[in-house]
Amino acid sequence: MIKLTKAPVPEVLERNGEAWTRDYLNYLNQGQEAPEHLASQYRHVEIKLTVKEETSDKCAYCESKLSHVYHGDVEHIKPKKRYPALRYTWDNLTFVCAICNNSKRDNEIQLNPYIIEPSQHMQFYGCGIISISMIGKEAIEVIDLNRTSLIEKRKDKFDRLIQLQNAYLEAQKKGIDVVIERTAEALRAEGLKSSEHSALAQGFLKISQIF
Repeated sequence: MIKLTKAPVPEVLERNGEAWTRDYLNYLNQGQEAPEHLASQYRHVEIKLTVKEETSDKCAYCESKLSHVYHGDVEHIKPKKRYPALRYTWDNLTFVCAICNNSKRDNEIQLNPYIIEPSQHMQFYGCGIISISMIGKEAIEVIDLNRTSLIEKRKDKFDRLIQLQNAYLEAQKKGIDVVIERTAEALRAEGLKSSEHSALAQGFLKISQIF
């Protein structure tokens, strides 16, 4: 998980958010179920595209790239079932994978990556994530951030980082400037926010101190 920045409110939500909220709450207050076309407006294509872009097409929680394997879900950071008034609130919406979405369900976590720096509450130990606070522990357990499939994906990333690091250090010993430059660029690219599992790479580069 990495720190995220909220994009400007999509025009469709700015135009209709208050009305959608009012109409949805009216149905609830009358003990009725809101019609599907209203209840699902938070998944409007314009809203989904915007949350997808602000997370770099990655799950906001596990950092898996989504579009090449799954369409992704619009997620309510504070569960919509428990906070119906926030169903269409822009600051409460993000983009996640189906597994993280299903793991979190109606649970609430304190670690909102748009507000809190995740690295202050969790860090990588090899390919796994360990908590360094109760907030981090809660997020890891609720979202299941150490599930087997994620560990396997992170191992691929970790192995690639090791290979690049070894190539970089070997090129330094031999004074091969072009290889030094290329491997350094590749290592930095692994840590970019747009890169899958970038938090792992950022932690690796910080500990390795090769730059």
